[in-house]
Parts: sequence; structure tokens; C-alpha cells
Amino acid sequence: MNLGRARTSAPPPDARTATPVKWWSAAGVAVLAVMAYTYSAWILSGEAVRTPKGPDPVPGWMANTLKAWEVIGVVALAAAFWWLVVRPWRREGRLTTDGALVLAYTTLHFQDPLLNFTQVWATYNASFVNWGNWAAHMPGWLSPTGNLFAEPIIWTMPAYVYAVVIAVRLVNLVMRKVKERWPQTGVVGLVGAAFAFSMAFDFVLESAFMRLGIYTYPGSIESMTIFRGHYYQFPIYEVIFAGAMFTGFACLRYFQDDLGRTIAERGIDTLEMPTARTNALRVTAMIGFLHVIFLVTYNIPIQFIAMHSSPWPDDITERSYFMNQMCGEGTDYACSSPEVPIPRPGSAHVGPEGDLRAP
Repeated sequence: MNLGRARTSAPPPDARTATPVKWWSAAGVAVLAVMAYTYSAWILSGEAVRTPKGPDPVPGWMANTLKAWEVIGVVALAAAFWWLVVRPWRREGRLTTDGALVLAYTTLHFQDPLLNFTQVWATYNASFVNWGNWAAHMPGWLSPTGNLFAEPIIWTMPAYVYAVVIAVRLVNLVMRKVKERWPQTGVVGLVGAAFAFSMAFDFVLESAFMRLGIYTYPGSIESMTIFRGHYYQFPIYEVIFAGAMFTGFACLRYFQDDLGRTIAERGIDTLEMPTARTNALRVTAMIGFLHVIFLVTYNIPIQFIAMHSSPWPDDITERSYFMNQMCGEGTDYACSSPEVPIPRPGSAHVGPEGDLRAP
């Protein structure tokens, strides 16, 4: 199927000595194994319980908006599955590239809480339906109150599908237009154009989500934050890392060989196996590739920023539904700031009143 994206010449099957798809599939299987372990540990621990919104009332317009987004997300997810997975599969008799990508996108929400891996600097609105978070059971997790992060999975899981689908298609459109307007543009130029557009897209998307009260970045670095002091304050470095992530996702879909295979699928045509197994290999390869992109472009570098959080503004700390009971008044931990040492599970730490507390 001609998806209207760049094609690179593929060597004949007998000239291929490596099967990258197997390596990416192995990475995808590893991701699924970690997910299964983490979710199981979280549920069996008894920590899969709702993080309450606290005593502060949520503005009516904000509460209604969150409920509407949960419904919109479920509908959008169902639509994505029908139009990009089921319908093309029924029409062509096979799982398409977009279908495999959509299936892989459904796993991306697992990494969502990793931005708080070292210490808490981002929170969700606890008015969403939530069961706390699985983060504290991720291997190597450091932030002591990770299980209280009010992950609104009914919103985040669909959002990582429809938002990524929209972003990737828009970025691919920009890349095609650049190539049409300047045919001599190479890979570097196309990636640069994709990155520039991705940053602009992320700024518009996240600014809207934050104004609606979906989530906050209370620990963003003051000198690199716009709208500072408001619940919707926005760290400008967010567009760099999120833009790089969207660029990576878009490039995976855009750059295909003459067989219509993405980088993650290279070599699959040399393997003789049943269709069901081939589909599983493609999807797990996509999962592995996407999660590596997510880690390398966003969640790993953002940790260096998270460790330099500024004090949380009053417009957030005075709204209990944004605090997730992770720090501040009524908890055992002071919120992140330059004056507060980064705590670890089981370590002595600073309390909300500035006192040193035993583990």
C-alpha cells in the first residue's frame, strides 16, 4: 500500500544478512514483560487504589471538561482501532503498517509516569478516574510516593493513541510538503523540518491540555518557564524533548523501504512463518522501537531537568486536586525545590515544614 511516505531502496532478500525486526521484536517483548511484571506487582500490592482529589473544590467547568475528555478518549480510541486496524485488515487481508503502529501506541502510556522517576515535578488532576499509579513498582524507581501519582489511565491510554496518530500524520504531511517544495532536501533537512513542526505542535497541544486543568508541571525550572506562577505554567524545554519524541515517531512511519517496511520491520520478508506470527513479530518490533525512542528522546534526558526543580507555585499547592498527596501539606514529604534533597525510598527526608524526618 502506498502510504505517500519516503521509500528507500531495499536490497534483495538473498543479500540480507541481518534481521533487525528480530532485535526490535526482542526489545518489544522485553517491554511487555516489564509491563506485565510491574502491573502485577502494583495490583497484588494493594496500591491500585484511587488517589483522592483532596478538600479543595474543582471548578465546575474543569470537572465537566475532564469527564468529557474521558468519553472523547474512549470514542477516539475505538475509532482509531476501527479505521486504522480493523477496517484496513478486513479490506487488505493483512495488518497494515498503520495498524501495527496503533497497536504499539496502546502500550506507550506505561512510560507516562517515568518523568517523575527521580523526583516528583509533574502531576495530574486527581478528579480524573484513577487508581493511583504502577510507577513505584517499576524496576529501579526512586521517587518515594510514585504510587500516588494520579495516572488517569482512561484518559492517558487513548491519548497516547489518538494524539500520536494526529501528531505523526501532521508531521509526515509537513515532511512531504518540504520534499515537494525542495526536492533536494535530504534526511537531515526532513528531520529538521519534522522537529521544528513537532515542537510547535507540542506547545499548542500541551498548553491547551494544561489550561483545561488536565495536568501540571509544578516543579518546572523557573527561569525556563512561561506563565510562571499559574497552574498552567509551561516549561519551554518540554517542547524540545516532546518534539524529539514526536519526530522519532513520525520518522519511523515516514522512512520506508521499497517493500513498504519501516526501520523496525527490516528483514521480516526473509522469514518464513505463519501470518499470525508475522503480525506478532511486526507489532512487538514496533513496540520495541517506539519505547526506545520514548526513553532516549524524553524520559532519560528529562531526569536531568527534573533534578533541578524550582519551588512549586501557590496556584498549584493551594489546589489539592493537583497535589496527588505526593508532597506538601498533609503529607510526609516536602515538594521538590533546590533547597530540598532528593529523597529515595526508605531514606531520611525533609518534611513539609522543613524538618528532617527519619525513614
